[in-house]
Amino acid sequence: MEKSIESIEKPIVIDKKSLIVDWQSTPLVRTANSEFGFFSKKDIVITCPLKQGWRLPWDNIDYEDLYDMKYSVTINPDPQCGWMTSCNDLKLHNNRLKSFLRECKKEKAFKNIILVYEYGKNGKEYGKVHYHILLSSNKINKFTEMAISHFGSNNKTRWRNTVVKKPISLDRNVSADATDGIKVENYHSQIDRILKYFKKESQNRHKCLYTNMVKK
Repeated sequence: MEKSIESIEKPIVIDKKSLIVDWQSTPLVRTANSEFGFFSKKDIVITCPLKQGWRLPWDNIDYEDLYDMKYSVTINPDPQCGWMTSCNDLKLHNNRLKSFLRECKKEKAFKNIILVYEYGKNGKEYGKVHYHILLSSNKINKFTEMAISHFGSNNKTRWRNTVVKKPISLDRNVSADATDGIKVENYHSQIDRILKYFKKESQNRHKCLYTNMVKK
């Protein structure tokens, strides 16, 4: 008979070599022994749902649904956030971003996403980390609310600068009676222009920061 949790006096030591890595699962950790509040060596699964698309080369992106993107979003983390200790600490910001993306995945706040990070005109040493995003979502308000909760401060008047979202639309010079072909071509050109902008800083020329659109 197995000992109950009360009868275990020494902490359980887990052999790291026995851990199973599953990059595709949604939860961060899964166990079959939640009844007792501890993990067996065989049942631990460490997961990273963002791993596959993190720092993915542009050539490895599946562009099949690219032109279904609906929004261009910029996230400017507020320096008054409680978690922020430095405006240009990339690791700090990306850890926060990963937490945000995991929550978005759980809430199904986006269908497809491509994003990059920038330091801005002042560069890596003096700049401010922020994110540019192409997004396909039927829950854009939910996405925005979650972005503000992760990257905004308690000052509501600053929220409009924390998350800036713009629907992707046709150029104004495209007339309402233009053919469908012209409209489609113009819409595609809007997205192509955004992607070109994404690649302007050196760290983004060969890789995006994250996308879920990965070639199979």
